[in-house]
Amino acid sequence: LVQEYPGGDATACGDGPVALQRALHKTIKAVTQDIDNFRFNTAVARLMEFVNALNDLAKTTPVHRTSNWRGAITALLKLLAPIAPFLAEELWETSGRKGSVHEQSWPVWDERALIELEIELPVQVNGKLRDSIKIPVDFTEEQIKEACMKSEKVQKYLEGCDIIKYIHVPKRMVSFVVKPKK
Repeated sequence: LVQEYPGGDATACGDGPVALQRALHKTIKAVTQDIDNFRFNTAVARLMEFVNALNDLAKTTPVHRTSNWRGAITALLKLLAPIAPFLAEELWETSGRKGSVHEQSWPVWDERALIELEIELPVQVNGKLRDSIKIPVDFTEEQIKEACMKSEKVQKYLEGCDIIKYIHVPKRMVSFVVKPKK
């Protein structure tokens, strides 16, 4: 299965490498902007999030032996260099890369890699999280509501109840306010 970014370039096979590329380019953009604005604490936080995403991907897919993985680690070390120069240099050398990490070009993000094709929406019933569903970003309001109501976990809490209110905060969450039927 070859998945493409909108715009046409085939990037990787399966969800793992596409997710890796999306996480990588999102991190490059965020860290670059954080460093440009002297927000080093948030840059460190973004790098930690990226390392967590790498760990999660390595657990779920065999991505850690691919060229995409090696490129992601290379970019991570380059992004780490201005924040932790000695550590980044040591890791660069230990991983068998040539030269100094500080002499390398700064990674550049690809806007096409940042485009989300799916989003994950938390679904609440009466203020309590009941499920989290993945939907395409181009779903209409009615399709989103229908997808939420089809979820088995949500259906349990909607059965025998009247929906008083349906709240959808775009790309953030869905919430149902219900009360039992009389």
